[in-house]
Amino acid sequence: MIYLALQMALYLILAALAGVGIGWWSNQLRNRSHSVETSIEEEDVFAIKNRLDTCFDDNAKLRRELKSNKNQLQKHTKDKISVENSASDSLREKIEVLMDDLQLRDDTISVLERELEVARNL
Repeated sequence: MIYLALQMALYLILAALAGVGIGWWSNQLRNRSHSVETSIEEEDVFAIKNRLDTCFDDNAKLRRELKSNKNQLQKHTKDKISVENSASDSLREKIEVLMDDLQLRDDTISVLERELEVARNL
């Protein structure tokens, strides 16, 4: 019976040692993966900060381009308006000349109608 008790004690000690060894080994693996994750997270933080800085730089660049494009558009619009105004002015002058000519013809027609009426009354 002592032999059986010694065998059971030996197997219990081996099982306890195996449990402690497996626990220690899994704890080491978890600590390694945690330290790797921490270093990856730190690298990710730096990568994210770099990406954020890049985004800020791109944003500033795009704002400068937008401002430049707005200025060019305003300049182009002003130039176009001045061209349109000059074209509009020339059209106004032509209209005024045509209106003067029309008025002259209306005056001529009214004078001729009076003369025709005078001639009919004679």
